Amino acid sequence: MASFAFYLAVISSMLSQTPAFLESGVDQYLKLTWVLPLVVLIFDNPRAFINRKLFFFYSFVLFFFLYCLILQSLKDVEYMGADLYNIAISLMVTIVSFAYWTKHGSATNIKFLVVFLLFSALYLTITVYTQFLAMSSLSELKYAFDAKNSMGQILLNVVIVTITCYMPRQTIFKILFAIGLCIMVIVIFMLKSRATLCGFFFVVLFYIIKYNNFRIRATIGCLTILIVTYILCDSAAYEVVVEQIIFGNRDASDVNDLSSGRVYLMKQLLPGIYESPWFGSGNKYMDCFPIIMIAQYGIIGASIVFIFLLYVASLISIKFKPRLNYNLATYLLFWAAMINSLFEANPPFGPGIKCFIIWMLFGISLSKFSSYTSYITRT
Repeated sequence: MASFAFYLAVISSMLSQTPAFLESGVDQYLKLTWVLPLVVLIFDNPRAFINRKLFFFYSFVLFFFLYCLILQSLKDVEYMGADLYNIAISLMVTIVSFAYWTKHGSATNIKFLVVFLLFSALYLTITVYTQFLAMSSLSELKYAFDAKNSMGQILLNVVIVTITCYMPRQTIFKILFAIGLCIMVIVIFMLKSRATLCGFFFVVLFYIIKYNNFRIRATIGCLTILIVTYILCDSAAYEVVVEQIIFGNRDASDVNDLSSGRVYLMKQLLPGIYESPWFGSGNKYMDCFPIIMIAQYGIIGASIVFIFLLYVASLISIKFKPRLNYNLATYLLFWAAMINSLFEANPPFGPGIKCFIIWMLFGISLSKFSSYTSYITRT
């Protein structure tokens, strides 16, 4: 029952991003499926929810909630909004994954997780391509799919989990997996979500510089050099990849235009930050997570969030060893999301279910980091 409830929540979260469900509002109900494994695991593995490894997350959410509640009461300004909601979802996904994996974690379950994520992501990829991307041109300034940032990041997250956690032994299935991943990467580029592409390039650089298999490092490095050389030398390829995708058909000489107006919006926020530097001025929106945190919650409130993320970063980068499989996936997912947060308002917590894969893998790694074994499923 616990496994059924957990994987139902995973699949429902992925399918909630189907364009038709997003437009109709059905996605809100599909996200609630995480309540089912939460309830099941409270009875199946209740002690996991009071494990000391989770206390720092509980404390963070409690402190941040009280901070927002107190300021909203005193200043009569909205502080409790999307950020608190996204953080609460991230907590729920983490504790459910932690509780499930503490009792049921295995190499077989990692395989199931990868397969469910990959098939769901391929369905989303094909749906977005056939309904939106196939009927648009990369040369257009207008984006073909409005939810490109969320979709791009979700697809990138699935690519990361797949390449790090499980690759089939049989040649035919390896080829099918590779084709599926290539299709997803192509669609990620076609979505023109430049924040997601920065995370993608980070993953590529990690495999070139830090991956522990020299043959894979050398292979990816050589392929990257060949691809970059080809793009730089071929004017048609340069126009498509650099001008249309990376620059998004924007004026590269105008920083504000190239940043999709973010520079102007940052300047608009500065007076509000100067007026209320310590406690912020309540709910606002701007596509740069660090800056909007300070603008909304002030130095004190933003510090609560930043300290939590620093602690999470230290766990992921230092404690979660060996850096294989789910530990490696968690590392790449988290830092790709942090890069994304420089260009978006809600990562690494949201919006909505966008970042659930990050916190799911974090919960899995958190449940296992004190042991000396790792589920090795690639060999």
